[in-house]
Amino acid sequence: MNPYEILQVPPSATLDEIEDAYDALFDEYEAPAQAGDAEAVGLLNALNEARDTLVDPVRRAQLDASLVEKKTATPPSSASQRVAAGTVDTAARGKRTSSAPPARNQQARHAPNRAQTRSTVTGARTRRAGSFAVREAARPRRNWVSYLPYIILIAVLGFGIAVGVSYLQNKGSCVPSDLPTGATVATVDGTPIYQRDWDVRESTDKRNVLSDPLFASFFDSSTITGTRALDALKFDSLDKLINMEVIQQQAKKEGLYPTEDQQKTLVDQAYASDRKGTESFNDMLCRLQVSEATYKRTIIENIVYTVVANQHMPATGTSETKTDAFINWICSTRKNYNVQIMATFLVSNNPSCTSGLPSDIRLPGLDETPVPNDLPTAALPVQISPTTKAPAPVATASPSN
Repeated sequence: MNPYEILQVPPSATLDEIEDAYDALFDEYEAPAQAGDAEAVGLLNALNEARDTLVDPVRRAQLDASLVEKKTATPPSSASQRVAAGTVDTAARGKRTSSAPPARNQQARHAPNRAQTRSTVTGARTRRAGSFAVREAARPRRNWVSYLPYIILIAVLGFGIAVGVSYLQNKGSCVPSDLPTGATVATVDGTPIYQRDWDVRESTDKRNVLSDPLFASFFDSSTITGTRALDALKFDSLDKLINMEVIQQQAKKEGLYPTEDQQKTLVDQAYASDRKGTESFNDMLCRLQVSEATYKRTIIENIVYTVVANQHMPATGTSETKTDAFINWICSTRKNYNVQIMATFLVSNNPSCTSGLPSDIRLPGLDETPVPNDLPTAALPVQISPTTKAPAPVATASPSN
């Protein structure tokens, strides 16, 4: 008899089907074998040998090949034949054998002993000396390698889910956040101007100067003249920030500062002008590489700057005389504010309020630059805030906004 016939499974049986058949037959004859039934012992030995052959890939392949060659495999007609085959096979190994196992209807004679046997068997199958080879576990523990495809699949799915969740959570995260403010480098009536804003203003001014070949040669840091020129540029950059803050605070005193609702309207108008096509607000900020807070602050500061300039520039005259008049107004108004400078410079006697206009946008009335229509130049509510943020002008919106 071949192992397939002993376990009563077809040659196409899977490992799970082989194990299930082995467990069922083993459980059926285990109790009488424990009670000392020699026939049951022989059958269990046959079951053990059959299972060992079929779960071993090499031995099973050899068995299948031999069966194909013989093509004479005939299933047994009774349990006696199965035991006979098993006992003959085990006899060749010098083990304890039996010629015929009990038929299932004959096993009733072992019934009185089964209850006693089950009460003494703890459930764990242990090998007993001089008896059949009982296994510790009916089904061997699978090697972790057999689970490797499932592990890989779970890992891939988990990675995909993590990437998807991360994308959804971080969508729009390309919008820059404001950098640390840094040290306070100056104050205007107690309102601080920070190192971060000074660095931005200085970088813009330096880029503008170096783009002009006529002045670029004067800013060579390897020479004494160039070092002093760069120091003067840094002073002028801070001076512009101070003047811009003076303008913001003066606008609040004169009732020229927009309310919160007006500010929202102005920012929406700037976004409509600055965006490209159907670009979202966050996408626009990503393209401009500016934070939302800086964008809104810059829009409002430049709008207020334009309105105040239109209020205090002469209505007639050339562009040059109008510009000079507005600068003189800034310097005169600045005297009414307590300005403190904490930064140090190579040249300590730099005159204040000589840096020119504090914004890069054009003044209204010059070169036909219009005044914002949505921000009236009079009758605005006074909005004085002791925590006005320090300005950091950047060219993000067109002058018409």
